[in-house]
Amino acid sequence: SLASDYLLSITEDRFGNIWIGSEYAGIIKIVRSEFDLQIIRPEKEASIGKSNNVRTILEDSSHHIWVGTKNGSLYVYDPDLVDGTRIDKIFNPYTLEEDGNNRIWVGTKGYGLYIFDSKMQQEVYHAAHDKSNPTKVQLSHNSVFDILMDRQGRMWIGTFGGGLNLAVPSGKQYVFTRFFHN
Repeated sequence: SLASDYLLSITEDRFGNIWIGSEYAGIIKIVRSEFDLQIIRPEKEASIGKSNNVRTILEDSSHHIWVGTKNGSLYVYDPDLVDGTRIDKIFNPYTLEEDGNNRIWVGTKGYGLYIFDSKMQQEVYHAAHDKSNPTKVQLSHNSVFDILMDRQGRMWIGTFGGGLNLAVPSGKQYVFTRFFHN
């Protein structure tokens, strides 16, 4: 049986296994071939609770599993889930997406957008909305709840309160084209 009925995210890996992020109970992995359940708790010392609320899960092109939790942590697991590494940064990951350059885009609740090199697992870019500079071409809001790479490789950023942004590369930075509700 499932460790929780309160589910926050779901994804499928390259083997057809189903990964579920749950409220309070961590990660639930359903192995397709045997229909076995495996439960992984990012915060091992807490068997149940907020620290194991898994909001978002992504398998990257190197088959590592990226996990964002409600308590603000980001973890990267090896393909077999034997080893997990916590990214040493406190932010509130809400959504994950990989771009065509094998970088992981992390949308956060309140801290903007982060981009990580998936191999080095290090931050390479951060974009945030600066309310004190409204004329700057920037991310429209710091609560990023969804990210999508379209078929053309463009990155779309859905915010909670700032509409939709299209991230356009400009050197090592990004310019954000905004789409708002009138």
